[in-house]
Amino acid sequence: MKDGVNPVVATIAIVLVVAIAAFFIWKGVGPRTDGPSKPINMADVMSKDKLAPQAPQRPHMMGGGAAH
Repeated sequence: MKDGVNPVVATIAIVLVVAIAAFFIWKGVGPRTDGPSKPINMADVMSKDKLAPQAPQRPHMMGGGAAH
């Protein structure tokens, strides 16, 4: 009589244990619900953003002009 376990039976048992553990971890974690339910269209977001005031345009003072 052999001492020990058949390697095929041991491999199948290990695969089943890992698959069952992965299933319960996956069910416990579940999908993420903290983000938006649909993709964000940044073009729409930027076009609707009228809250930020426009900065006043000032001429750039780069050297090379006539001195006053």
